[in-house]
Amino acid sequence: MSNIETLLEDARRHYQRADLHRHFNADMDRVTKAQVALDAAEDTMLALSNYESGGIGSDDGEKYLRLYGCLQAVFVQQDAIRELHRLFVGDFAEPADISAWKQLRELRNLTIGHPIEKGLGKQQRSRTFITRVSLRSDGFDYQVWHQGTGNTSFESADLSALYATYEKEAALYLKKIIAALSCVPDISC
Repeated sequence: MSNIETLLEDARRHYQRADLHRHFNADMDRVTKAQVALDAAEDTMLALSNYESGGIGSDDGEKYLRLYGCLQAVFVQQDAIRELHRLFVGDFAEPADISAWKQLRELRNLTIGHPIEKGLGKQQRSRTFITRVSLRSDGFDYQVWHQGTGNTSFESADLSALYATYEKEAALYLKKIIAALSCVPDISC
């Protein structure tokens, strides 16, 4: 069991005893946002744990499906953690661009979120494709065409290392959320 799984279980224990209705002054928008965010964080953890234990698979179609699912699960988990942090701790300071949190988010956006055309508005457009033969459980290679230069760059994603670092970063946010949840009054019997 990963550290994030353990922390999410701890958050769920606090959540189940907490009187969120009273904590949020009967604001059902915030109560339901907290409910959905915690559920989403836990559900994505199930998907990510499955990816970690089962790898990427052997069939090309399965590899793409599992890679897309892994990156999307991280993206949704980040959104859930961000919302829980905002609800229980307060403002969420965006992680630095060099953080694994941001790098995984950008990798998802670039490779599976907007591969055909990323960078609208003031950003230079890019187009990305994953090199199929490179798909493996710990990462993959991809190529990015850059509109500004007309050049193609060849990149490599070390998914295992990024995810391991991301878990540590996410754990820091979850610990703050749990500390705040521990101060929420209990449900009155």
